[in-house]
Amino acid sequence: MSPPARIKAKLIYNNAQKFWSKFINHAEDYARLDSAMKEFPSSEDIVKRLHNLFLDVAEYTQEADIIVGDGDKQLDSIQQQLRSVIMQDQRFSSASFSDEELEQFCIALINHGVSVCEVLLDPEKHATS
Repeated sequence: MSPPARIKAKLIYNNAQKFWSKFINHAEDYARLDSAMKEFPSSEDIVKRLHNLFLDVAEYTQEADIIVGDGDKQLDSIQQQLRSVIMQDQRFSSASFSDEELEQFCIALINHGVSVCEVLLDPEKHATS
């Protein structure tokens, strides 16, 4: 199982080639998360939170338009922020989840954000604006 080709194009457009390899490596994690997100009642709130995390690390023009930046650096920062938010949540038990499981979840969640076009710029929409 491999992420859709449009994800690869989006990652390349946003200078996030490293994450293509990560997404391939965690494709099964993404498939499980994507399935769960469809059943989760607050999934829209999670996507908004991911978008806000992206807005925090995005690069902007003088006119406040988002521009393509260092996507790998941006996604690394989002991954670190997600990890921090999860670990600080009172409902999270570090005894129940390994570092590897937390990393898998964060990468799958970022993949979800990229795939629903809330994280990174969509090359088709951005090229026409």
